[in-house]
Amino acid sequence: MADKQIGILACSGEECLGGTLSRMATRSVLEKSQGDAVTLCLPLYIAGGEEEREFAQKYPVISVDGCAKLCAKKATEKYSGDVYDSIDISEIIGKDAALSKTVSARDLTDEQKRMAQKIAEEITRRVGKAMNKQEGENKRMLAEFFPEFVQKLDEIDALYREKRMIDEKTYQFICFALSIKGRSKPCVLKHFKGALDAGATVQELSYIFALVMREAAGADDCWTHDVIGDWTEIVKGNVDCGCAK
Repeated sequence: MADKQIGILACSGEECLGGTLSRMATRSVLEKSQGDAVTLCLPLYIAGGEEEREFAQKYPVISVDGCAKLCAKKATEKYSGDVYDSIDISEIIGKDAALSKTVSARDLTDEQKRMAQKIAEEITRRVGKAMNKQEGENKRMLAEFFPEFVQKLDEIDALYREKRMIDEKTYQFICFALSIKGRSKPCVLKHFKGALDAGATVQELSYIFALVMREAAGADDCWTHDVIGDWTEIVKGNVDCGCAK
């Protein structure tokens, strides 16, 4: 399955509270994300950062602006195309609050912290909406031409949840290992975070990571030696690979 990611491009303004809250809310969303959301650096983006701009061309981007100037949204549209979604936080907390005097994150009042939480909840909702759309696009062809298969996949997922005979941490360890072997970045991040939430430590996850690498190396060793076990005959030219000349 193709990697599914959402980019969040937050306001970098320092002149008003809206900029501080937009960055604080975005950071909160990323800390709770399972790898499906990443942040893009607006100053780097505007300065010509190729990775930032290429990401925005490939994946959906949600701009989070601290005021009605919409700098993040306009930058994305100028350098990478239309944004998937746009949030003007002044529409959430009010124009006066967004344009009020800026303060550092550590000096926020309880009310301002609640504003940041409200913004984070809205960003999370928009990210979920974008992820569902991506998932739907990936399944669209199968859903249209082989709906029975998609239905069976959903049934299998439900069966796994119902019949699971291992604890959550063990489940996350297994999925983490399989995700590494499958080279799926979102899944690796998802199950790394899932394992931590289930009580795992980074040391335990490092052990799982090392175990996957060691088992992979062992499998490669065994398989390759089995294939070229008759290497002396290969050297003599007595083995035909069967490939077309």
